[in-house]
Amino acid sequence: MSISTDWLIASDTDAAAVASIVTTEDRSFDDWPSVCLEGIGDLELRHLAALLRADAGSGGSHFGDLLYQESEEGPFVAAVHPRFIQALAAMEDPSLASVSGQWRKSEHLRDWPLSEVSETLSRMVAFARQAQAAGTPILQLMTL
Repeated sequence: MSISTDWLIASDTDAAAVASIVTTEDRSFDDWPSVCLEGIGDLELRHLAALLRADAGSGGSHFGDLLYQESEEGPFVAAVHPRFIQALAAMEDPSLASVSGQWRKSEHLRDWPLSEVSETLSRMVAFARQAQAAGTPILQLMTL
């Protein structure tokens, strides 16, 4: 089963509209700032949150509230925990290489080239900074 994960800078009240990107196609990714986290799923994000010690003490989750769920198969829209976003946004360039190397040790990223893991993490850091500058949360859209 393939999981698709996208982050969007959007308010919690936009959760159903964000889900409509994949359900009714009434909205599109162009309606909000977004970043595709291709190949990154819940386990990889939990591992990264634990590495950053931004797991909010809830079983290593990077999630805040589940805001929308169409059915048991999804799509799902959840808030990304503000603590995780803050930790990403606060990352300094010198620590990116170290964290990328540690993150690559997660089960599903082992076969990724280190440069690809580093690039993904860099995009996440930049996106977290963009969300903080806008003062808007990040919502995570997941489809199976």
